[in-house]
Amino acid sequence: MFARMNSARLPGKVLMDFAGMPMVLWIFRRAQRLNMPIALACSRECADDALEEVVRSAGFPVYRGELDDVLARAIAAAAHFSWTHFARLCADRPFFNVDEMRTGLAIADNQPGLDLISNNLSGQAQAGLSTEIIRVAALKQAAQNSAQMRHREHLSAYIYDHPSLFQTYPLTQHALPAWLKTQRFAVDTLADYRRLSLIAKNFTPDIALESAFQSERAHSSHEQIDARA
Repeated sequence: MFARMNSARLPGKVLMDFAGMPMVLWIFRRAQRLNMPIALACSRECADDALEEVVRSAGFPVYRGELDDVLARAIAAAAHFSWTHFARLCADRPFFNVDEMRTGLAIADNQPGLDLISNNLSGQAQAGLSTEIIRVAALKQAAQNSAQMRHREHLSAYIYDHPSLFQTYPLTQHALPAWLKTQRFAVDTLADYRRLSLIAKNFTPDIALESAFQSERAHSSHEQIDARA
């Protein structure tokens, strides 16, 4: 999982309370359904000391690397944990699709030469619902080919920008009900945090996306009825 405390739009969001626990731990607990090793890759900056302490205290391993060069941090973390490929987890996506990620990891196991398995090759995934399985060798190629800040800050950006150089696989995004297709599921702003944490407060991290947001939909419908009364 990639996280840091100095988010530009909402600093410290990864440790903000989310249904009774730091948001980063909610996402770790959700990811445990994958039954695969999970680790945090954060920066060496002192601002991330508290983040490391929370994650290690919960029993998860931590690797600390470059702050802004996330590409280099990912490559170094993968080497540290001896991973040839990994699922990209971000600590601001509390409702990521576990089943979709499991499917992508299974494809990577069966076809280890694939560089990127993604449901967002055409930019179609909603904020907070993108799924990526990335081959470390492809990241090393990206690091050798580009020093652009965009490609260093966003670890898979070079692959998306140069698809002809890589073996990519379009992962079918799990179908969502029409009423969910206009929603945001990433915590980028305080408004995002307030809305998503309010939805999560009555659930555990393994809640299915549709089930969690069905309650919000019902609540909104009741408010509309009350307003018309």
